[in-house]
Amino acid sequence: MFGGTRDNFATLNKILDQPHVQIGAVRKACWAVEDCIAQNRDNLRGFFDKCFPNLLKRIFGYDDFEASWLNIVTKSGKEDDARALVSLLSPTGRLMSAMFSADADQLIKYIFPVERLPAHTQELLKTHAGRCELEQWPQYRGHLVLNALGNPQVMTAA
Repeated sequence: MFGGTRDNFATLNKILDQPHVQIGAVRKACWAVEDCIAQNRDNLRGFFDKCFPNLLKRIFGYDDFEASWLNIVTKSGKEDDARALVSLLSPTGRLMSAMFSADADQLIKYIFPVERLPAHTQELLKTHAGRCELEQWPQYRGHLVLNALGNPQVMTAA
């Protein structure tokens, strides 16, 4: 399915950019992600740099939840698409294995979009006292940072 490394990433991004409303479209895109990872075992960081942000956008639908794969696979007739997405996101699947391999030293950090956090958490992030409270919660402990403008961010490892 994929040619040279640069072409692999461009081809995958074209697939990810397509609408996935037809039955089987999400499944085919999941397979394309897995194929791209398999073809680029020696360049996983390239995959994560060039394709991963687009993949996350498709899965979670940051700017359009209706177009998110998580929403699309809930529709009638999309059972095979749902199974493919679950397989792609499986802790033992190719994507997670690639994530662990690409960042075995845990050097890659992701900034989680604050607007995707629960409203209560967003409110707590606005004040110093609220951030101190969040630091007591295991899921946020050690992950809260301030950016150059002094705005709070949630930083996670791969």
